[in-house]
Amino acid sequence: TIEDLLEEIVGDIDDETDEEEEAFVQKVSDGLFRINALLTIEEFNEEFGTEFDNSEFDTVGGMIVNAEGRLPDVNEEIDFGNFKFKVLSSDNRRLKTLELTLV
Repeated sequence: TIEDLLEEIVGDIDDETDEEEEAFVQKVSDGLFRINALLTIEEFNEEFGTEFDNSEFDTVGGMIVNAEGRLPDVNEEIDFGNFKFKVLSSDNRRLKTLELTLV
């Protein structure tokens, strides 16, 4: 389809015909979570009882990229306060899926 062609060029396009994606936060085990990097800072704060500032970035992925000053590589681990993030998937422009460990 035209949408498929455009997605090959510019990346995923979300629209009303796309199926609902998985939850933004999935508990894997005690203290271990799989999260979508598009999870908003506000939702992250509610879920994990934190008070991260969302004035400079809107998403957890944006927060990590901002803190690192670059796009981390897949399998790279980033310590961030009481959390350890591991990049599970990304593309050349943004983080997609993260593993979160409470430390």
